[in-house]
Amino acid sequence: MFINLLLGKSIAPVSDKIDPCTTQLNYYAIVNSNLHPILKGRRLVLLDTPGFQNTYEDDTEMLRKVATWLSASYQAKMKVAGIIYVFPIYPGKMNHHERSNIELLKELFGEDSLFRVFLTTSRWKNCPADVGALREDELVNRHWKSLLKAGASMYRFTEDSACVRGILSAILDRFDADKSNRYSAPLQIQRKSAAKETFRFLSRILNRRKRYRYADKHTIVILLGETGVGKSHFINDLAGEDSPACPALINNGLVQADPYVDVFEVPTEDGASTLTFVECPGYNDANKSDTYICGLVYNFLKDPFRFSNESHVLGIVYLEDIRNPFIPNRGHVILANEGLKCGRVLGLTNSRPDQHGRMLEQDPLVQKAQEQRIPVKHYPYNSKDYAWDVVRPVLNSVPVSLKAFMSCIPRK
Repeated sequence: MFINLLLGKSIAPVSDKIDPCTTQLNYYAIVNSNLHPILKGRRLVLLDTPGFQNTYEDDTEMLRKVATWLSASYQAKMKVAGIIYVFPIYPGKMNHHERSNIELLKELFGEDSLFRVFLTTSRWKNCPADVGALREDELVNRHWKSLLKAGASMYRFTEDSACVRGILSAILDRFDADKSNRYSAPLQIQRKSAAKETFRFLSRILNRRKRYRYADKHTIVILLGETGVGKSHFINDLAGEDSPACPALINNGLVQADPYVDVFEVPTEDGASTLTFVECPGYNDANKSDTYICGLVYNFLKDPFRFSNESHVLGIVYLEDIRNPFIPNRGHVILANEGLKCGRVLGLTNSRPDQHGRMLEQDPLVQKAQEQRIPVKHYPYNSKDYAWDVVRPVLNSVPVSLKAFMSCIPRK
């Protein structure tokens, strides 16, 4: 409907039937349009995508097609001026799927591209004014708060041509006024160059989307360490090759990947229960400060749609490669916080008990751990036994509340 109202003719499929009318990507090119002064002598492309939870195609396949199209457009030096997300203000509710779509927007496009997102509310025609105002306020102050704070905009889509043209003008006005060249930067999903890498990226975030629902209670183990220390290898060794949690994505390049918090459900050794491992981005990152990393972790954990108030932190595993020079970071501060009564363990990567003895004696973090009686364990890569040996000290620990752990994250 949005596209038809904008173009003034019925060109995009619209249907009131139960089956969705948009089942594939459709794009509509407008050349030298009078819809906005910036379009004179230029081409505007409108991309219409199928909705999430489509009847005939899963989200991974749909998003793979979107990613392929966006990647090709980026290679052709096309710029994404706006991303319009439509949410029905009435009579629907903010269910788990809608809430997870919000997180999906962040992960697909990246926090630094959310200024291009235009959140619109539709179906105002049959919505009572007081109900609409109440729901709109709830979106602003709760559900869409993080997106709006990050630069997204919010508009009413009242299903008339004047409204649609107003939204387009807002998108193009912002694009035209930009002097920082930020529209030239790729979206997060456009940064995945290979098809296999794109598929794994989409599978990871969509699998996580399926796993976490509001009010779920989790027994959490926090995994910390410098960037490149081997946290993803560690998760894969714990889970085993046949586990749904495997593989964690491993970056073997010299340049650090864009930092993000990841979550993995890993069965315990006896299979009697499941641990939720929260893999935090690496500290001492070349591009992001430790303060930024701590902020990512804090904001991830505080989201009630990921973890309920009943979730608790069983322990902290900090991985350290003692072959590297010791550089203090915020992860060391968390590990050494004696106010945390949960389990704490220091795992030494690329290390065996019969090696690196002198390094152990000289390493400041090892010395600090020994002073506080924090167990120090060895973890050579590709060893499930050694990986679980690192985790075992926290398994019998007294857990702390998620809120208590979050209060110990240094954010300044």
